[in-house]
Amino acid sequence: MVQFTYDNEPDPSTFLEANYTRMAEMAKYYDQRFETYHIPLNMSTDTVFTNENCTEVSYYAYSDNTGQWTGLAITGFIYKYLTGIKENNSTLKDDALRVIRKLVHGMSMQLAVPNGGLGPDYGAILARGWANPENKDIADFYFQDTNENNDDKYSQHHNGTGVYSNWRWRGYTSNDEYSAFYAALAMLLKYIQEDDVQQLVKLMIDQVASYMLDNNFLGMDWHGGPTGVEQKARFGQMGMWVSLILKMAAISFPEKYERLYYHYVGEELYALWANEGGDQESVSNYYAFAFGYHVAFALLQLEDQPGRLRNMFLDKYQQSLRSYTEYHRNPFYDIIELISIYEPGENTLLERGVEDQLMRYDCVYHFPDRALGCANVSEDPSYQKVEYFEELFAYFNEDTLGNWVGIAFPEVEMDTFYYNKPQTVEYLQGNIFIWEKNPFRPSRVYYNPKYEYASFSFSMIYWMGRATGFFESMGMRNYIEGEGD
Repeated sequence: MVQFTYDNEPDPSTFLEANYTRMAEMAKYYDQRFETYHIPLNMSTDTVFTNENCTEVSYYAYSDNTGQWTGLAITGFIYKYLTGIKENNSTLKDDALRVIRKLVHGMSMQLAVPNGGLGPDYGAILARGWANPENKDIADFYFQDTNENNDDKYSQHHNGTGVYSNWRWRGYTSNDEYSAFYAALAMLLKYIQEDDVQQLVKLMIDQVASYMLDNNFLGMDWHGGPTGVEQKARFGQMGMWVSLILKMAAISFPEKYERLYYHYVGEELYALWANEGGDQESVSNYYAFAFGYHVAFALLQLEDQPGRLRNMFLDKYQQSLRSYTEYHRNPFYDIIELISIYEPGENTLLERGVEDQLMRYDCVYHFPDRALGCANVSEDPSYQKVEYFEELFAYFNEDTLGNWVGIAFPEVEMDTFYYNKPQTVEYLQGNIFIWEKNPFRPSRVYYNPKYEYASFSFSMIYWMGRATGFFESMGMRNYIEGEGD
């Protein structure tokens, strides 16, 4: 069913030439927009404005995944901070650290509000998002009540605990949020050595690790029962999640957690059962690739000493996530591959592929990063429908036997069609994190020039590449014809 996603290697003759000066200008613009308009509660959100100049806020578009967007944004700003250190640029470093401190506070409230405080003496129910009563005017979403609105989407909203009893939080948290929360904690632990950040991060790590161990690594909600989130390894899958939690804890509190970490990765075989995802996600829950990559990347950043254990995690990452998505033209996946495996200049094809997508971001649909539709892919004849899906979906939906066979594919998206190769970014509808969108599916076009996405889709990838030496700070790529082809 998904063989077509393996069949089209990128064509470097179509790549745009990297203009590092322009990329730096774009990142600066996006970062300014992000800090000014997209973190009202120190959590990342899209914003709707009163006019098309996008300077006066109408309301903030909080969502189920506010926690995920915050963790992803933190990763981007950590690499901006590292860029400042690498280039001896105090302005970059200070700007990044200022935003990081805000976002770390927002993360901490994801734990503090539902549980009444921070640290291992409290529970670790994780909120999707939260709001304090003083900010109700800009966060009314969290204060909506199911009974008053007769709308199930507010049934996840609850009052906080203890000193936060008048605050509100959104629950029934999924692995989307957990992935970015864990990955952000891991990256902060490793790279941001400011005393206040380290103290807060380690407090959260101890709280999460202790609670997850007590609750068998199940996600819990306000009622004291499980949400359906389960993070223990099973069927050879998901070993990286518990490994990441306990690796963070072992670094922070070795006397308390180090033996547990090695018990799980060794005796419980979590390093062996560390495959992540499956290639069926290419036609079902594509977004799962993105949060799987974030977890794998964070673990590889922490388990960074050469040796058998790192090699096992690296092999599992490459055998699963990477093998499923190698030709997806996804710069989030590809920059993680570059940082994890290569030195600058060792894989110029992959480097140029990432640069090409970032250069294509400089178009009327994504700069600025607003709901401005997308280019018409039908104008490019190289994109063709994968024909067998129409027959397959008709069989599942219209044939008696096919109805039964289709039960085995409950998450396959049958309301669409798929292209033979991944669309480049100008053909993708904007999104708060555009790289989790399925590039093989046609976009559902949305146009609202007053709606601005949180503006870190570009800058996160850019800072990851620049901090690690894959992008220069200015100028053009010194490209030799045929290099990396």
